[in-house]
Amino acid sequence: MHKIVIFLVISFLSFNSYAIADYRAVLSCGMGSGDHINILACFENTELEIRSDGRKQIYQIYNMLRAGNEYRDGLHINLSESFDFVAQNSHDILILELIIYDDRDDIVYQDQAGMYGVISVGN
Repeated sequence: MHKIVIFLVISFLSFNSYAIADYRAVLSCGMGSGDHINILACFENTELEIRSDGRKQIYQIYNMLRAGNEYRDGLHINLSESFDFVAQNSHDILILELIIYDDRDDIVYQDQAGMYGVISVGN
């Protein structure tokens, strides 16, 4: 019985260590500067491309919410220590904004894009 409990505790601790991200991207779509409306509005005809943990993933309007979790301030996406992030806005009025935070919650990058503008960042 003790062996099972120890295994479960070690497994749980190992799983949580992978859940900690080196960076957190917050991608928002709205009228600008923290006024997030809905992330899907900025990706009707464009896509989001993320390379993190050595894997590249392309998100379009039908699977965009698989990239992270959407909250009141935007779509929160965990990024590894090495990443590439490319997003193109397709909305004619709304502004696409990206803010990247480090593991201390300090802003390390911020950019905005209007219609068909591209935000591209990597390290």
